[in-house]
Amino acid sequence: MFSNDGILEGVSNIGEEVFGRRRFGELGLQARGVRTGELLREGNIKDKDEVEIVLGERLNLAEYFRLRQFCGRIRSIFDLTSVGGKCLDVWIRAKKRGGGILRRAISGRNSPIYLENDPRTVPSALSFGGNDVATESRTHLELNFGLWGVGQLSAGMKIFLFNMMQGKLYLNNVLANMGNTSNKCTFCEIVGKKELSERNIGEERPEYQYYINLLPIETVNHLFWECDKVQPCLNQCYRWMRGLNWYNGVETMDKKSFFMGISNETVNKKIIQCDLLWKHFVKYFVYVCRQQKRLPRFPSLKYELEGIFCGSKMFEWRRYVARLNELYEVQM
Repeated sequence: MFSNDGILEGVSNIGEEVFGRRRFGELGLQARGVRTGELLREGNIKDKDEVEIVLGERLNLAEYFRLRQFCGRIRSIFDLTSVGGKCLDVWIRAKKRGGGILRRAISGRNSPIYLENDPRTVPSALSFGGNDVATESRTHLELNFGLWGVGQLSAGMKIFLFNMMQGKLYLNNVLANMGNTSNKCTFCEIVGKKELSERNIGEERPEYQYYINLLPIETVNHLFWECDKVQPCLNQCYRWMRGLNWYNGVETMDKKSFFMGISNETVNKKIIQCDLLWKHFVKYFVYVCRQQKRLPRFPSLKYELEGIFCGSKMFEWRRYVARLNELYEVQM
């Protein structure tokens, strides 16, 4: 029980919670291997002296009370959780189960918690950010969410991806309703104010606010796709990933594939996921530029992407990058 970490929500290690880190490290093998059922009698924890015999350790009252509390919580999980229509306790005893069975039953792929909180079933995930960039393919959504498992990606990008896919990427169109923030596109506002400054039109001039009000509102669609300060960077990156002339080429991306990737059952799923990886990274790059209030430029993006796909830890992905044209040619 004590080595089966994380089976309770918010608890990283039951043993450390009950005994403290130092004391837990000093526990013998007998105590570490004890199962919850050995400490219980008729659903309640045994008396202190009986528990000490089972553990092979002397407990102080604080440790015993904390242990009683955790046993009660684990017991309630057993009572409330069912697998295949059977009580969890009965299911585990039905036949010999492998290690980690308790954790998998409580929080694994077939557990009620997993099924109830499966991100693929969240309504807002069915349309990208609620901005009418939709996909009806469940497999497609799985591939997008699967990028969370790419360990080499930064935590910042994973958080961005989670918020983006859940429709919780709050841009200026939302932030303007929460405080003193303009709802205008960050990039358009940077360029617009620079142009006004070059024409010696300051904030005190009446036409200044008139021009600012004409700027487009910052939505997901506008920031990542429609903005003419972003489009050149996107398409230059697309041509570069295909090995084409990125500077003078004319090839452009499709909007739906940029947001949700290309769904094609005849192509290796890893290639499709690689396509999603670089396209979502482009969006993350644009988002970071927005936060830093600087315009996205392809040379900087190219440098960042080379850092991802040329690093020793991403060797597997480099093989799939080389085969991306297989996906794009099928699309054409």
